Amino acid sequence: MDLILFDAQRQGRLSFYMVSAGEEGIAIGSASALSPDDVIFAQYRETGVFQQRGFTLQDFMSQLFANRHDNGKGRNMPVHYGSSKLNIHTISSPLATQIPQASGAAYALKLQSLQDPNTPPRIAPPAKATSMRLSTSPPHAPVPSSSSAATTATPSPPPP
Repeated sequence: MDLILFDAQRQGRLSFYMVSAGEEGIAIGSASALSPDDVIFAQYRETGVFQQRGFTLQDFMSQLFANRHDNGKGRNMPVHYGSSKLNIHTISSPLATQIPQASGAAYALKLQSLQDPNTPPRIAPPAKATSMRLSTSPPHAPVPSSSSAATTATPSPPPP
């Protein structure tokens, strides 16, 4: 997709296009860790996120060429993909705007659940983290000075 569309942009057939080559694995891997109900605020070069969620080649082409099948009805610049059906907000042009946008959406979801506790959660609960620390002795014991001490993994106590 990138090779053809990059050439189309260079030929003047598209006004704008950003390649994603080399970044697909990161995008697909991170999107795979999310549930379909999780909301995504993507940026340029994350077409893999859209593909992983089910955005089709026709969806990409319709958005890029702003035809009648475009979800955004031709109102956005090319490469500003989005899909309410897939819970992916439309990409915005300025870089790093996803951070305040995602923060605002998270706050809205929190308020929504406070106003109506019967609303099912819209985000996955945080994974229970277990940290590991390397130690040469039991916790809170003096560290032996001998270089023959074996290194073992000891779970650290959870933070307060």
